[in-house]
Amino acid sequence: MTHVRTGFAAGAVAFLAMFFASADAVGQSGSPKRLVVGLDSEPITLNAHANSEAKALQIGHLTTCFLTTLNDINGGPVQPGVATSWEFVSPTEVLFHLRDDVKFHNGRQLTADDIVFTINWTQNVDNGSIHRNKSLLIDRAEKSDEYAVTVHLKSPYPPLIELLAYLPVVAEDTIDTLDTAPVGCGPFKFVRWDRDQQILFETNKEYYGGPIAFDELVLRVFQDYNAEMTAFLAGEVDIFQFLSSVDIPTIEARSDQFYVQSIDDYGYYLSTNTKKEVLANSKVREAIKYALDKETLVNLLVAGSGTPVSQLVVRTNPYYNDSLDWERDVERARQALIDAGHPDGLDLKISSADQVVNRDIGVVLKEQLEEVGFRIDTEVHDSGSFFAGFNEGKYELATGGFGFYADPGLRTTFILGTTTVWKRYGYQNAEYDELYAQGLAETDPEARKAIYTQMGRKAIDEAGFFMLFSSTGNAAVKNSVRGLIYRSSGNSDFTKITFDE
Repeated sequence: MTHVRTGFAAGAVAFLAMFFASADAVGQSGSPKRLVVGLDSEPITLNAHANSEAKALQIGHLTTCFLTTLNDINGGPVQPGVATSWEFVSPTEVLFHLRDDVKFHNGRQLTADDIVFTINWTQNVDNGSIHRNKSLLIDRAEKSDEYAVTVHLKSPYPPLIELLAYLPVVAEDTIDTLDTAPVGCGPFKFVRWDRDQQILFETNKEYYGGPIAFDELVLRVFQDYNAEMTAFLAGEVDIFQFLSSVDIPTIEARSDQFYVQSIDDYGYYLSTNTKKEVLANSKVREAIKYALDKETLVNLLVAGSGTPVSQLVVRTNPYYNDSLDWERDVERARQALIDAGHPDGLDLKISSADQVVNRDIGVVLKEQLEEVGFRIDTEVHDSGSFFAGFNEGKYELATGGFGFYADPGLRTTFILGTTTVWKRYGYQNAEYDELYAQGLAETDPEARKAIYTQMGRKAIDEAGFFMLFSSTGNAAVKNSVRGLIYRSSGNSDFTKITFDE
């Protein structure tokens, strides 16, 4: 039986909760009002265009601004951001009207030129933006006025408005400092990065979104999950993001001090790299597919607070098609491995980032795959090293996770053959790429669903991209902190937070 430990030791929790119950010096009289948010490890970069890990994306949402923003509950209509409004002049032309009161942290006014630069810079393959692939349907951006931009599309592109809520605006005059000292137009100004300790921001007093009820925001860096939990229970951290589901009862048992905020917006997967010769064999991928026991993964890794899925959207999404779901079939998996020419088994390696659920998925999958005849080795890397190797296509099998988008036209870019930044999956298929283009051009919801169903089938059976389950993202929060808009994919909003005295 597999035993996976993803939570904090109960005895330590109880001891620390009693010992540190009154330890909270944040916001003492006369000192700046400070919000402290925990990070379970050091980010590799502060550039939200350079890395897809949630830490880098979160920093982007602190420091920069976006043309549009997500609804507070991560669903429903997209809201205005830097763009006050937009209109489809034609199916392939969108006119965005911009605010005239947005300033970068260096004091310069944001204009249409900055939006045009951002889109052009993102699309330049030499700049290595992780957002490039999602913007390939944009033909060009043109300045229509000092505070108006027209985006010309290669074909109708339904996900565009949602996409722009994830595209950090960058400035040409500060582009060289993105990695270590970003200058943006968002709610918080970067102050300094004390390596292995903290990343400090001050509130942007000229933020166009309105006043913020505190003066400083600290991302405090910890060695690991347990160290962060210790500090949270000690009163040293106000918000503990990425709380393991198994620790929810621990936090809820201390409702006089803390509460849990959850959102069902995260998915986990196992990917195969079809550029590796052994994984180019469809029978090997079939054996992996039918070895997967998703219910067990949910029960062991997220304490049952998840749902098995097979596609790149949540099960409640109208584009989800349950005809693509499958059940575990050990005998079929064993036979597929024999048919693949490996009657004596096959050696494979699963690579994971050192993040609570991603890491432990590899542990459970090792047992499941070995039951059908594979011999599995697992390796765990720190987040920065893992993503560097993943993007270079080094791994055979890899575990991963991401925040869901509402529109399937966005996450389906993962395995596009035109991908130039990510070489993670090795899949190149002209028919898949053509279906992707059709899905973006189609406006009828039922026709789009049929297209994305075809793409989903190819992702599973040809690319060996196996979605495992969706799960709630969880944050533990002090009772004195209110107004958090939590999103576990790295775009939480801290601007509406207030403190109960």
